[in-house]
Amino acid sequence: MKQSKTCASCGEHKPASEFYTRTNKGKEYLYSWCKQCTSQKHKISRSKRTKEQKERINRQNNFYRNRQKQEGTWKDWNRQEVIVSGISYTKGFQCRIKKLYGLTLEDYTLKVGTDPKCEICQCDLRNTKKCIDHNHKTGDVRGILCNLCNSALGKFREDTTILTKAIEYVNKYRNSG
Repeated sequence: MKQSKTCASCGEHKPASEFYTRTNKGKEYLYSWCKQCTSQKHKISRSKRTKEQKERINRQNNFYRNRQKQEGTWKDWNRQEVIVSGISYTKGFQCRIKKLYGLTLEDYTLKVGTDPKCEICQCDLRNTKKCIDHNHKTGDVRGILCNLCNSALGKFREDTTILTKAIEYVNKYRNSG
């Protein structure tokens, strides 16, 4: 790591100890702004917050503080299990599907069903990663797919014209070689 660096904000050349560090893939890096400039930037940002923003931030901070007192660390809370229809899920998964797709665990288990199969290739989803397929424009959940089919739809940008051309291409070369 460098012994000194020039701050991108104030332009002063300072020792490495005057910069915050971050680690990426085991390698340590210095931030581009010195600690003093970073502190000033955060003070200015905090002073510009509206009353509603401050109240929201305080509510969030209080929620996490209280939850930690009651239930331990975030990691512990996230891993707590929730059982719906005899199937075990983590609280983290429950929060994620609610936030991203607006689904409750009950809605999710109904979509998956008792004999889960990918809606495209019909493979058994009990032993593979399940993906919640949704319309990226409207956010509506369409169904549950295997990881391969979900990735394929994404790679084709959910464009039926491209998908049709891909089918034609595969059919064209199906019997050759």
